[in-house]
Amino acid sequence: MTYRLLRGIEPREDFPSTPLFEEMRREKHLLIADHTRRHLCEEITFPGPVIDRSSRARWLEDGQVTLRERAAREVRESSRHTLRHVCQRKRNRS
Repeated sequence: MTYRLLRGIEPREDFPSTPLFEEMRREKHLLIADHTRRHLCEEITFPGPVIDRSSRARWLEDGQVTLRERAAREVRESSRHTLRHVCQRKRNRS
């Protein structure tokens, strides 16, 4: 999020935006509007599965998996995926 803030406000191709915001506010669909969905991934960084943004209550319900445990799981999954990919490439060459 810090890097996004450092970039500052960047004009989009659909300025002026006032009519667009008025329409979205009137129809109550700001978060599902095509404009929002088109630019969302450029504006907001979504962390991977290692970062847990859940509430404490949800974290407790989900088994209290620690950051270290989530990171280790991701490394295992990545390693398995990479190993499968390498083995598959070797088989394809044979």
